[in-house]
Amino acid sequence: MLCPIRIGMKTLVEHNRHEFFINVLEPNIEDSPSPTYQASCSLVYSEIYMSSSTAITSLYQQLFGTKTKFSGPLVMGFNQSDIVKQLLEDITFQPFEKKYFLYVQSFIANKCNVTIYEESKIKTIVNGITPTDVWSKIDHKPKFDADELFGTNNSYVQKLINDL
Repeated sequence: MLCPIRIGMKTLVEHNRHEFFINVLEPNIEDSPSPTYQASCSLVYSEIYMSSSTAITSLYQQLFGTKTKFSGPLVMGFNQSDIVKQLLEDITFQPFEKKYFLYVQSFIANKCNVTIYEESKIKTIVNGITPTDVWSKIDHKPKFDADELFGTNNSYVQKLINDL
């Protein structure tokens, strides 16, 4: 099942009577469009990794000196229908097709950008001045409001834009 992973999302899980958090961080665009992950327990933090599995496993092994391995998606609850339902609750656009497509939206140097990956390879990059401009240039798209997709009508995103 595909689940939206949101930057800033935190998951709490208890292992070995210790609380572990997995934090979803911004991607390192130079390496990959995917988010990065960091696990923490008390005041001990893992390094930042490209996978949630590596983040939680490395921290657990460091703390307990074991070879125990964890599945990050399972630790984050993606196998639990109530968690998946909550994550999908306010998502109006779900770009899940027969092929795997990833739409990465960004604002760089006062421009709106959408990079479309097909099967983990860049298919196209679309640039424009406004979200509507960018969205109008994308072929084979569902009919959604560009400002909604870019989140520019979201109060938190508006605050971040104003802060910049």
